[in-house]
Amino acid sequence: MSYSLYTFSASGHPDNRLMLTIPFVVYGIFRYHALIHRKDAGEAPDEVLLNDVPLGVTVILWALFVTVLFFWPGFRQ
Repeated sequence: MSYSLYTFSASGHPDNRLMLTIPFVVYGIFRYHALIHRKDAGEAPDEVLLNDVPLGVTVILWALFVTVLFFWPGFRQ
């Protein structure tokens, strides 16, 4: 919820393009939540992030998407 509110009010981007990244964050949170409850992996969040392929791919896609939104000429104002 906090990230979603942040994307609506992010300074420097009046068109709220960061809202497009919300699905990546929501999926990542729910994936991590499922992993810590199914596999009891809550003690080592770094190992969960490094060993879970779907979660790692989500982080990489989020980072690429944010980079494109900020720096790709076609998406700039």
